[in-house]
Amino acid sequence: MSAESDWTFAGFGPEFDEHVARHLPGYFDVQNLVGIVAEHCVPNGGVVADLGCSTGQTARTIADRLKKRWLSFYLYDADPSMLAVAGQQMHEGSQRPNMVCHFRRVNLPADLDHDQASLTTALWTLQFIDPNYWVPILREARLGAADNGVLLIAAKTIQPDSRFQAVAEAALDDYKDSKGVDPAERAAKTKALRGTQFTLSAEGYSRAIREAGWAKPVVLWRWHVWTVLAAYATEVE
Repeated sequence: MSAESDWTFAGFGPEFDEHVARHLPGYFDVQNLVGIVAEHCVPNGGVVADLGCSTGQTARTIADRLKKRWLSFYLYDADPSMLAVAGQQMHEGSQRPNMVCHFRRVNLPADLDHDQASLTTALWTLQFIDPNYWVPILREARLGAADNGVLLIAAKTIQPDSRFQAVAEAALDDYKDSKGVDPAERAAKTKALRGTQFTLSAEGYSRAIREAGWAKPVVLWRWHVWTVLAAYATEVE
């Protein structure tokens, strides 16, 4: 069994951010939330690991938010076009002497070569990987985290009540319509995702997070079925 999905956005780097903003409610709200969390958990000299970094939008948000702190970024992605855009944006848009970026082309699960990460992000990444691999991926991330490190996962989840699931699907249609995504494009995207996207409940993600060794996951943000979960590496009373 392979962890790779047919839906990889291969070669999609230059178009990715525009595409996602039109199809994904709260995309930039979530990026802003990550920046706020980073202010609290990434100290001067901190390490940030982004699993599925795409164009580096998350890393850029953190770098811009924490301008005065020394930071090391480890950006992981399977697609070279994404890493190319991320590299260009990080070096041109946020380059400064107190920031180091490491770019890694990997297919998860894989050995991660960072250590003592203050913040580990996996934004809309796991939903394109078979859930059988989630715990190994998150366990590897836990091994690379600092004891007070934070994990942030963004994912499309499913409502436990089918009636609210219907509301969520209607809300998403309305959102895409407001962004100019016509019905033909929506139908094509839905068809392309068949068999490639794995949608569990928020509790399903929470179980995987706990099993991988992270402590007490919580929901930090939600827009219908779009959810951000967070956990610390260790529990405190």
